[in-house]
Amino acid sequence: MQQSTSSSSAPPAAPLFVVPSADASASLEVRRSLAAHLDDPLNRYYRYPAARALLRIAGGLPLRPDHITYLHTAVGALGATVMAFGTSRTAMVVAYLLLEVRMVLDCYDGVLARAKKLSSPRGRTLDELGDAVGYIAICIGMNVHLHRAIPGIPGELFVLLGMVVLAAGAMCGHAYDFYKRRLGSALKDGRDAIAEELDQKHALVRAGNAKWITRFGIWFDRWQVRLYEPLYPAGNAVGTILERSQSTGVRFLVRLIGFISWDNVLGMISLGVLLDRIFEVELVALAYGIVMFTMARVTMWRVLGRRGQS
Repeated sequence: MQQSTSSSSAPPAAPLFVVPSADASASLEVRRSLAAHLDDPLNRYYRYPAARALLRIAGGLPLRPDHITYLHTAVGALGATVMAFGTSRTAMVVAYLLLEVRMVLDCYDGVLARAKKLSSPRGRTLDELGDAVGYIAICIGMNVHLHRAIPGIPGELFVLLGMVVLAAGAMCGHAYDFYKRRLGSALKDGRDAIAEELDQKHALVRAGNAKWITRFGIWFDRWQVRLYEPLYPAGNAVGTILERSQSTGVRFLVRLIGFISWDNVLGMISLGVLLDRIFEVELVALAYGIVMFTMARVTMWRVLGRRGQS
């Protein structure tokens, strides 16, 4: 994606936030502390601690991260089914518990992968697909429930609402995955995880060992770069992030990314199921997705893009 360059006589655009010089970049410890905010608050303070506790209990079982991904996908589909066809208060409580278990297991597959040193681009792509299947099932479940609970409204309206909320979640989830990898790998380790994963996937393709999931991962990553990557000074993503890591803009951006995560909305949905306020939660989710996606995308380009662009 190209940006037009302003003429040499035009003054450079004022930066959105004050950026310190390169020698003022944050220390590794400070950067890693900042990167922790890339996780959304519910995952950071509740689900990941629960997943680490589960690791202490079940980490010795002969389970791979892929098994947990399959499990959380199935649990999400089961929770969506209970939500869709349940009519009693008990059914809604069961659906709520299943959706929350799904979220903890979604964190646990990553915790288990790191503990067993089984992290891989394939596993990450598989987890993304599992999340997508689970979220599609939840959207269908919510709107089937609403259609059954409010029969006077045409079903087509619930289908439309479900599709729009699904699109908002996909949009935020796609962007969040990119922003978290881009900022997280640079701040924590000074590396470009996206480029490294693409290199690994392309190596599998060249060797003739690439399966469909690897090719899908390449397509997925390329579209993320095209849609969300700003035009960095000298084309150096990692260098720019490290140089500006102490700026007010980058600190604000990192915290903002934690709130673009669709896991925040999934937490709202779980609560909406428990309180039987699914319709209201869908409307809030739609507004939340549009606002957070727009804020994150604009802030990323303004904070980390080239200065002096028109």
